[in-house]
Amino acid sequence: MNVVFKLLLYPWALMTGFFACWRKRQFEMGVWKSVAFELPTLAILCNPEDNILPTLHWLDQTLRKNNHQPTVLMHQSISRQLGFENQTLEGAEYIHPVLHTRTDLKAFAYRNSPVLPMSESVSLYPDHDVFALIKTKLHNEVRHEVSVLLSWVDRPYWKEKFWPIGNRFESMVNLRDVAIVMFSFTSPLPDFAKCVHEARQYCGEQVQVVFLELESDDACAVKRLYYSEDQTEFIEDHDTFGRMFITSLFRERN
Repeated sequence: MNVVFKLLLYPWALMTGFFACWRKRQFEMGVWKSVAFELPTLAILCNPEDNILPTLHWLDQTLRKNNHQPTVLMHQSISRQLGFENQTLEGAEYIHPVLHTRTDLKAFAYRNSPVLPMSESVSLYPDHDVFALIKTKLHNEVRHEVSVLLSWVDRPYWKEKFWPIGNRFESMVNLRDVAIVMFSFTSPLPDFAKCVHEARQYCGEQVQVVFLELESDDACAVKRLYYSEDQTEFIEDHDTFGRMFITSLFRERN
């Protein structure tokens, strides 16, 4: 994108930043209404232009391995960006199932607000016990228990420009509400301490950071996961982070 074009789009980018903060304030003051479902809700903040599929697949499989049945929902524009294919579901009015054939990840796409689609999914799938809601804006009509930010080590979310110059819709201030940052990378191993320090600068000292190694930028599965309970000595450890993730998601509801 050339300099002249960026200058022309700059006022729109400023408006995106303003509305990101204003939107959260409207929900906090009750001017705009939000709802909380009986099922715990995981908010997944991301840039759909990035390859987030391996992380989504890992989260989905981790929930299933721990005897949970997640309902993964995303706006139809995100499902198209990620390469999901539409499926059919008899009796559905507000949601339609989508499938990513390379990962076999099943999800549901919706058109407008997620509230009615989420309500419909409860009646269609009464055995499902947790929502995973993929977002480009952290605060919307649905309140969540835990928020996760998906990012890449070499192109952190907070360095992305506001839309329409870049692909970021969320403000830096609102990143303080993120509980977990999940960094993707390809070899070699990144500077873990530097990444943790940077994540804490933008998301606060309370944030937990985990690293997911992929074979390539367009990989569909996580090769290795690195985690440290005290956020200092990162080692390959799927199980400890998995337990922490599950506990935090369901503890918040209790």
